[in-house]
Amino acid sequence: MGHTKKTRAVLLCRTASKKATNAENGILLQRNILRPWIEQQGYDLVKEITESGVGCFKIPLEKRDAIHELKKMAVNKEFDVLVVYKGDRLCRTIKDIHEIIDFLNSHGIKVISYCEGEITTAVKDRFTAHLRHWNDEEYEEENHNGTT
Repeated sequence: MGHTKKTRAVLLCRTASKKATNAENGILLQRNILRPWIEQQGYDLVKEITESGVGCFKIPLEKRDAIHELKKMAVNKEFDVLVVYKGDRLCRTIKDIHEIIDFLNSHGIKVISYCEGEITTAVKDRFTAHLRHWNDEEYEEENHNGTT
């Protein structure tokens, strides 16, 4: 009998506010939805990474510990799929989403959003990603003027 290797998944949950850790849209909500969903997909959850109080507009991608950990794990081929609730849980700028998705994809890692499906930087997905993240960037500018 052949042995089928299970797809290894990493779960990333992020909130911009520490107050949202247990709130309606916080870490617990993401975790409670995604853990059973990962199991339903037949994935093997090998790691859960949480970021609480990490605003993607205020903390650059290269300064986020979770991103460093994901990149290290990807290089070491420790997982096959990154699961997020929504793409904006990974990052919120067009530049950053392309950078991290390209990096992970180049190491054979798929990025799957529970709400949006697989996230890629293929031409067919770029338009949607640009609109989604452009709207996030515009909102941030209007409401915070780039200030911390």
